[in-house]
Amino acid sequence: MNEIVNKVEADFAVRLTGQELSPYIRKGEVAYFVKTAELSDGDVGLFLVRGKSVIRQYCEDSEGGVYLFAVNRRLRRLDLKLGYEESVISIGKLIVNEKIPLPEA
Repeated sequence: MNEIVNKVEADFAVRLTGQELSPYIRKGEVAYFVKTAELSDGDVGLFLVRGKSVIRQYCEDSEGGVYLFAVNRRLRRLDLKLGYEESVISIGKLIVNEKIPLPEA
């Protein structure tokens, strides 16, 4: 079930073609985003990385390394660990009612 805070707050929307946000938002449903480059650990965002746009959960380690996790842990093969020289561009932050927990180690 899509847990939208308020569609009016959204700057843009994306219809999901994959299962990476399941069970929070399923394939075929619409995810709503606000434009922002600033994300905190655990925020889900739309990113441009390695020439592709991806929706992942953001996490940064104490040394500045960036991890982008698939929310659907059955798809953990889609997780990205970015090298320190790699760039990632945040396009927007997913609007949700409740914070989605980061994956457990």
